[in-house]
Amino acid sequence: MVAVNGETAYEEHCSGCHETGMLGSPIAGDAADWGSRSQLWDAVLLDHAITGYLEMPAKGGKADLPDEVVRSALEYMLRMTFPDMPHDCNPPYCGDSQE
Repeated sequence: MVAVNGETAYEEHCSGCHETGMLGSPIAGDAADWGSRSQLWDAVLLDHAITGYLEMPAKGGKADLPDEVVRSALEYMLRMTFPDMPHDCNPPYCGDSQE
């Protein structure tokens, strides 16, 4: 398995779109921008991140990314955006290794 820091995964593979809102992507850290997204959080969002959804290509267009890297980046974005909301998480595959 690939253990990866969520922040690193986000910066390397997701920030290009999720910091600018490119192609309608929700901006990481902006709770209002995520407001219309599914409340099922990890299950639906992880599926969308892995398989693609609307304008977002599967795995952000990087088909060789392991699912664990995608999950790590997703968890990091959700924790950045909704720091007080509990999320499904199985360390070390999400966020910091201290979690």
